[in-house]
Order: sequence, then structure tokens, then C-alpha cells
Amino acid sequence: MVAYYGERLEEIIAAEQGGLTEAEEALMDLLNRKLRRESEKASRAGATGRQRP
Repeated sequence: MVAYYGERLEEIIAAEQGGLTEAEEALMDLLNRKLRRESEKASRAGATGRQRP
């Protein structure tokens, strides 16, 4: 899952350099929030030694 979001992040960065529409910016914000939540979940799961659904 992390690899997937890493690839998406690369696409987002490339899109940013070309300029984004308002809708694209909104989607990027949502993706960034999801990536942050998944990262936090992974960190918590790593701290407890187990994965969370």
C-alpha cells in the first residue's frame, strides 16, 4: 500500500509542477490526508507490533 501511495505522490508532484485545477487540488488534498492517515496507522501498528485493519 505504501508503494502505491508513493507512486501516486510522484504523479502529484509532477502535476503540481504543471499547475493544477481547483478540482485536482481538492483531490490531491484528499489523497494527502489518506496517505497521512495510513502512515500514522502503520506507525501505530509498528509500535504495538501488530497491524491494524
